[in-house]
Amino acid sequence: MSEAVTISAERRVGTGKGPARATRRAGRVPAILYGAELAPLGITVDLVALDKQLHSHGFFAKLFEIQVDGQRFPAIVKECQRDPVLGRPLHVDFLAVGATTEIDVDVEVVFINDDTCPGIKKGGVLNIVMHTVPLHCRADQIPENVIVDLAERDIGDVVHAGDLSLPDGARLADGDAEAAVASIAPPMGGAGAEVEGEAGDEGEAPASA
Repeated sequence: MSEAVTISAERRVGTGKGPARATRRAGRVPAILYGAELAPLGITVDLVALDKQLHSHGFFAKLFEIQVDGQRFPAIVKECQRDPVLGRPLHVDFLAVGATTEIDVDVEVVFINDDTCPGIKKGGVLNIVMHTVPLHCRADQIPENVIVDLAERDIGDVVHAGDLSLPDGARLADGDAEAAVASIAPPMGGAGAEVEGEAGDEGEAPASA
């Protein structure tokens, strides 16, 4: 579990497009903090600090600590609107949570030992189906990632969600243990294709004289 990331915030003055544009010109991002019996609170956060977190791993699976008016609120990012051209955050919804609140969150799947994977060494291809996996866990126990070890995986092997090693207190949010996370696919045009081609040649009728 990673530690909460501290984000300093200021109360937002004014609402609507005009004040929002002025906030962005000042190098800050309009946001709202709500949930956990907290009345919706308009805030602004520093663009550079938020953008750094946005481009780090597991942005939507991080526990943040929003500091505003001398108070601290544990929260996760529920939604983030981004500039379609520049990719910068335009507005963020922070969902305040209690330390023991149980939430559903998408956690990054990390694959290790691909360099020693028997299937890949034979020419197989790692086919990733799920880059994140939905987990149900406590807000203060969100894992940084879920590890898939490929050290003993061979061609044709499929990693299912139920095969994942999850930390204590976490479970699959959707309960679909049979969902495919990844597989080791055979190489394109491999031995199977050659055998099929040879069989086709043998089955051809001889040309008539």
